[in-house]
Amino acid sequence: MDTVGFFGKVPAARDFVFHGLPVRLTEAWAGIVSSWLSERRTHGGPDWARDMLRSPVWRFLLPEGIPGGGFGGAAGLVATSVDSAGRIFPFCVMLATDGAGIPSQPDAAVDHIMDGIESRMLGFMETQSHRDSFLAELHTALRHFPRHHPPAPSSYLRAGEAAAIFLGTEPAWRMTVPMESFFVTATGDETRQECHWWHDGLGESIGPQHLVSRGLPVGAAAAPLFSSNWKEGWQPRATTEGM
Repeated sequence: MDTVGFFGKVPAARDFVFHGLPVRLTEAWAGIVSSWLSERRTHGGPDWARDMLRSPVWRFLLPEGIPGGGFGGAAGLVATSVDSAGRIFPFCVMLATDGAGIPSQPDAAVDHIMDGIESRMLGFMETQSHRDSFLAELHTALRHFPRHHPPAPSSYLRAGEAAAIFLGTEPAWRMTVPMESFFVTATGDETRQECHWWHDGLGESIGPQHLVSRGLPVGAAAAPLFSSNWKEGWQPRATTEGM
């Protein structure tokens, strides 16, 4: 079964808005996001909320899905937002599948689908208008989303790495030699499938970034999603050809 929908907060509503996603999936996602928010409050410094609200819209591929969510794979976009009372919680659009699977890595076809979703999503978040056209775009995306597994994809992460972030390539997911790259040391299971998070920059303040994590990122590995001051706990990565 495949499904598509949204979940999170928008400025025009007093509480969560949601559509299309099963309760089990939204509860699993809410638990993960809440842990990220707690981490930011604790370690993000006095400006953590401002940093979050200035973060870009991230696109993601989760080939293993969300633990406890009941689906084998997920993809979508997530943007930091607030409700009408000013309480922060990201707004997320998600495509979830148990069918042919989510692509293992981002590419031009995936990005093209995400482009269409993002423009509609931001308009909906701002005014909650054009709901019907937003939902129509989501269902079109679900029908046309690439369903393939590239043959034997090479690993972006090296042994001993929980996550790595690649900076300065356009589009962000294109693995030419990046201007900079950093990694977080693995402390647990290194057999988890790689998840991909990326964006192509936010004006002149933030350049393109591509975050790769083993499973969903936790701790320092999740910091780049919501903070421009994320390098604590990260180490410079020796650059090799293509990575």
